[in-house]
Amino acid sequence: MGGTDGQGAGSEGSRGPGWQPPFEFLESKLHPPRPGHGIVPRTALLERLLTVPSARLVCLAAPSGYGKTTLLAQWAERRQGRRAWVTLDRHDNDPVVLLRYLAVALDRVDPVDPELLRFLESPGAATPASLISRFVAGLSSLRHPLTVVLDDLELLVNQECLDAVAEVGLRLPAGSRMGLAARARPSLPSALTHPSGQMVEVGPQELAMDEGEVRAVLERAGVRLSDAESGNWMLTISRPMSCSGTNPSGARWKVS
Repeated sequence: MGGTDGQGAGSEGSRGPGWQPPFEFLESKLHPPRPGHGIVPRTALLERLLTVPSARLVCLAAPSGYGKTTLLAQWAERRQGRRAWVTLDRHDNDPVVLLRYLAVALDRVDPVDPELLRFLESPGAATPASLISRFVAGLSSLRHPLTVVLDDLELLVNQECLDAVAEVGLRLPAGSRMGLAARARPSLPSALTHPSGQMVEVGPQELAMDEGEVRAVLERAGVRLSDAESGNWMLTISRPMSCSGTNPSGARWKVS
């Protein structure tokens, strides 16, 4: 459960490297996966993610194999500053469990109100709505812009937990961003997704590799292709990463 083999992605909180919250947690969930060999930076897509308007949330929604986790890790790294990461699982459909992980991840990079941690240890008969309200109030202790990533969001099916994710994303300090990765479009509050909302959505077309990125992948694998051969490899590699196989350079971004 709670471990001492690291302090999460970003700076350590002020409680010191040996501090542990008063409840159990899995340390591995608070770290992004280690990058594999031969990872190709998605430079053009990263630049677009880094220069989106004032939306507070960025949601990557596409089936497995589109590189969502890797892209969010690169995005968080490029944003610099303080970064928090949570890899979700089915146990996080309990609002108390979800908010505990969010609290620990945030506390690692910008200490949260100690009273909030004590409240999450023994929430008693608090309703999900009151839990979320108390948690959001505790975010007022955060002082720095943050980058928060929640991976595997498709595993959250409890609507109260999804509502909590949206509420936390909107209430982080000014200049913060929350990145979400899911295998399907999550059921987040509609206020986020209408045209004047606070979320940028990136789907399969935008996440598909373009020709230059496919060539880079092949070259790192030791494959050298002529221009005549590259077309067949483009179909072989990029089609599993895109429902349409369309080059995303001309794809329209959905900014909601």
